Amino acid sequence: MRKRRQQITEVMNEELEILETDEMAVEKEKEAELDLDLNLYLSDEDIDFEPTEEEVGGDFNVEQNMVGDLILVESDELKHDSTEYDDVNQTLNQQEQQDEIELGLSDLKPSVSSAVKRTAPAGVLSIVNSNHGKRFLISSGIVMNLQLFETAQIGYAPNYIVIAEHLGEDFTTYGLKTEGKKMVIYSTELVYEATNFHQLDFSDRTSITFSKVTYETINGKLVAVIHIR
Repeated sequence: MRKRRQQITEVMNEELEILETDEMAVEKEKEAELDLDLNLYLSDEDIDFEPTEEEVGGDFNVEQNMVGDLILVESDELKHDSTEYDDVNQTLNQQEQQDEIELGLSDLKPSVSSAVKRTAPAGVLSIVNSNHGKRFLISSGIVMNLQLFETAQIGYAPNYIVIAEHLGEDFTTYGLKTEGKKMVIYSTELVYEATNFHQLDFSDRTSITFSKVTYETINGKLVAVIHIR
């Protein structure tokens, strides 16, 4: 009976040892799998990482604190640059304060020159001689005074151009076109004719405007006499 119990006890101990062995194997297998997972995410460079000066940017130094951790510390060069920047700002502020001018009304000398109003006389006749068109432009004042609404005739005298609704049968009758409040005679030959008669100079301009006019009566007709010179 004792021998039987001893045999049963030995068998149970063997089974317990096998069970413990199996449990230890499972634990080791789990630890191995965990190490393998970590190795998939961390390389040797990651584990032994230490930033270089280029990676930091050159403006900071890599130092160790009291517990050995790596920390970034502002470099002396950056501190020096910051100090120079503050000095420049201070100098500029001082310069601006020096440039401020204090002036009062009593410090000013008044300008007492007389103001002269100059008004350019209005043109009464313009002769345009350009590549874009040659024409006579008659002012609205002459148009209203002579009642020039459809046609006009032109005559020449030394130093004068005469305009009227009708001067005679020997004069060409020109049709009038409206341009704003003015009347226009479009005629290349008329511009050449007036230019040659009065020796008008268009060498440095494309138009000449005349500003003086007097009104006379010829053969019972009111005419406008344009002063050329």
